[in-house]
Parts: sequence; structure tokens; C-alpha cells
Amino acid sequence: MVSPPKPHPLARLPPQGIFDGCDIDLILAACEARLHTVAAAGLKLIVEPIPSYSNALWGYLGVLHHEGLQAMWEVTDPGWWGYNSSGPFGYSDAGASMLTDGIYASWAHGCGCQTNAQLLAFIVATLTASSATYGWYSPHDSELSGKLPYTREQALSGIRAFTAELRALAPDSRTLMSAWGLLATTQLEQAYGLADLTAQEAYPVGDFGAQSVNMDRAAVEVGQAAQATQQIADRHHGPSALILQSFSWGECTADAQARRADPSSPYPDAAELLTMRNAALSHSHPALILWYDLEETIGWATGEQPADCRAPRNPAVRLAGLTAAVKAPYPGFARAG
Repeated sequence: MVSPPKPHPLARLPPQGIFDGCDIDLILAACEARLHTVAAAGLKLIVEPIPSYSNALWGYLGVLHHEGLQAMWEVTDPGWWGYNSSGPFGYSDAGASMLTDGIYASWAHGCGCQTNAQLLAFIVATLTASSATYGWYSPHDSELSGKLPYTREQALSGIRAFTAELRALAPDSRTLMSAWGLLATTQLEQAYGLADLTAQEAYPVGDFGAQSVNMDRAAVEVGQAAQATQQIADRHHGPSALILQSFSWGECTADAQARRADPSSPYPDAAELLTMRNAALSHSHPALILWYDLEETIGWATGEQPADCRAPRNPAVRLAGLTAAVKAPYPGFARAG
């Protein structure tokens, strides 16, 4: 049973951020406009894939800085932490080559890099030269679950070495890894300490597995998840972090099938968004709260909506609800003024 909520003595809101995936090489102006929307909502971080090494990057970093935002760059590809289908597993410069892999080819061309280690060092140095970089979203929960071409022990070992390399290259930035579970903490227990922050995902609204049917239920489940997350963090004498739900389980076919959710499964309404945030703060002291995600809140940028996803019918309402939740005072404390 979750203990009654108690306001944190300092009553200080942690920074909050949100996931997005806007491609600055295709639609730079639209991506920059999304940054303004994120900042206006009171969010401080945006989690997004590393873009190509191009002229668009410099303008985008400038807008991040202008809007008072920082980016947490996604570096989740198993190639970074040593997966090689034909060789030994574990973080190694001899692992799967990233030099010709997707967007990283542009970075390799820009630096003339010959190895993964050189490439990673160049990417990190370039992005941390700007005050717009918060850190790195390193391998996440999907690398530790399902049918994998490696063992969990191999993954944990490789990820540990990779995040240590990121820390060595950029000691003032932070690494974050996510753990799936809501009320299950097995992944969190296994992954805690691999990165500077290990964030428990808590997505109760409309999730068949969580059986959430109303606000009270969502509050209990997020409160329990937050409390368990904090207990694990306290045992390790480290920080806690949470990722909260700002999407619908039913609007993308892949999500609906994975969780056996009904296609009509709702996006959390304003009250549910605030309830989840307050439950997280009342039952833990997170160093960071992230929301997943921006696309299902305001819609995808032009041309980026996946074929199996429906566009939000009421993006303005969703954004207003999320903004109110992000900006609300610490639970138990009235807003001054």
C-alpha cells in the first residue's frame, strides 16, 4: 500500500523533459518551432535522436540555447555498446562499425574518423561544445527484453562499459537509461547504476496490463512505481528518475498490439497528467521527470507520422493539459501570488 503523500521539505520541482523525433535535416523550421512549444510548456529538456552532421545542426543548437532548453541525445544503437553478430560481444572499438551506419556516416565524413572510438569522441566533443547538451539517452529497456541475439548479462556488461566511456568523454554531462515496468522493478534492479540516471517508465492510462480504469487507479500505480523506484535508488545511494505517460496506448498499432490495448485507449486527460506528476513527486524525489512523448501530444511534424499511427484529434487540448501538469506547483503547496 502506498503511504499518504507528504510534501518534500524543499518543495522544489525537478527539471522535466519530453521525447521527440523531429528530423532537422528535412524540416528544420518545423523542428525549431517545436522547441518553442516545448519551452513554452515549461519543459527544460528534449530527448531526441542525434541529427546528421550538417549546417542544420548549428542553427538547431542555437535555437535550443535561445529557448533555454537542453537536449539529451539518443545513442541507443547496440553497435555503440559492442553488439557484433559475427564477433565477440561487449563494448569494444572492434565491435560493429558505426562509421557507415545511417546518420553517423555524415559525422564520420566530417571528422575523417577511422574507428568507432574516434567517431564517438568527435560526436560528444561537438555536441558538448554547446551549452545546449544535457547528456545522453543510452540503451533503453528494449535492449533488455524480448528475443535478443545476446544474453542479458552481455547487454549489461556492454552498456556499463559504453556509459563509462561517455562519462570519460563528457564528465559534465549525464547519461540516462530507461527501465520498463510500472509496478515491476526487475529491469530497474538490474540496470540501476549503469548510467548516471535510471528512469522507471510509468504508463498506466489505458494500458491493459496495468488495468487502470480511472484517475485514482493511475495515482496509486504511479505512486507505487515512484516509491519502489526511490527505494531502489536509496539502496544504491543514488538519484531516482521517472518517465511518465503523454501518449495513448491505442493510437499506434504497434503499441496497441504489444499491450493488447483497445484502439480507443485514451490519451491522459489534464487531470490524469497532473495526477501522475503529483503521485511521482509525492512518493519519490526524482532528479528528473521525462514525458513520453511529444508526437502523440501535438502531432508529428509534416511528413513524419508513422503509417500505423493516428494523428491526435485534439492537440491543443493535450498540450494545454501537459503544460498545466508541468507548471503546477509542488503537490501540497499553493502557488504564490
